[in-house]
Amino acid sequence: MLKAFVQLLLAASIPLLLYMAWVVIREGRPAPGWLRDAPWNAIAVSGFCLVAALLGYWALTGTSDPEGAYSPPRVVDGEVVPGKVAE
Repeated sequence: MLKAFVQLLLAASIPLLLYMAWVVIREGRPAPGWLRDAPWNAIAVSGFCLVAALLGYWALTGTSDPEGAYSPPRVVDGEVVPGKVAE
């Protein structure tokens, strides 16, 4: 779950990181007022599109069989056996 959260956070922040890198490359240093003058709508929309694309990719390439029977996690001899989808 943490891996998925980090991947979504990274996908959402890529447009801002690219804009910050572009400002530094163009100016040679962080320009004063770059935060105020940033194209926030474009950054937000492109971040949203990247997150939506990532979620769509996960939905289309999921490894679970939708017809399989789900076996929930359980404790066997003091150890947690993770849940799985039986074929």
